[in-house]
Amino acid sequence: MSTVFILTTEEHHLRQVLELQCRYHIDTLGKQERGFLTFKAQDLEEMVELAEDMGVIVALDGDTVVGYDILMSYQKAQQHPLYTRAVGKYTTLNPQINPSQIGVSAQYCMSESYRGGRNVRRMFEIEWERMRQKGCVVSIGEVDSLNAISLACVTRILGYTIIGDYYSDDGTTLWKVASKML
Repeated sequence: MSTVFILTTEEHHLRQVLELQCRYHIDTLGKQERGFLTFKAQDLEEMVELAEDMGVIVALDGDTVVGYDILMSYQKAQQHPLYTRAVGKYTTLNPQINPSQIGVSAQYCMSESYRGGRNVRRMFEIEWERMRQKGCVVSIGEVDSLNAISLACVTRILGYTIIGDYYSDDGTTLWKVASKML
């Protein structure tokens, strides 16, 4: 399988990202499954807004999206309730970092048959380069503590450090906040 990675704003790619979000979302899989997602864009319009902010990287096999990585600026993440606590935790622990220099790795997903260190690593190399181009010095993200496959990927394969955690407002989810200097 030959995979190509591109930064995209193309609607036909973003529609396929929405399909992958539905396929791997926690509402579809449940927390018992490996590699579930918690964020889901409401519609194509929201996905286009995200792509125009920092970018959406897609992994393509031919013209089929088999993976993606959604990036957000600090400012955009502050508008999404799912990410405000993570960026708040990071800025509290690192007040010396200007918020405009924080990139948020909002969500990544790789279709099961394409998973593995090489594909995810390549996608994140493009993410980190994009964030540096936008003036970021750090990438932060959060992972549901029950999502063992994503936690292992983020820390072991991608080299992020878990810097803290917090419980969701309803107290049901323990989130791990991760960061990586760029």
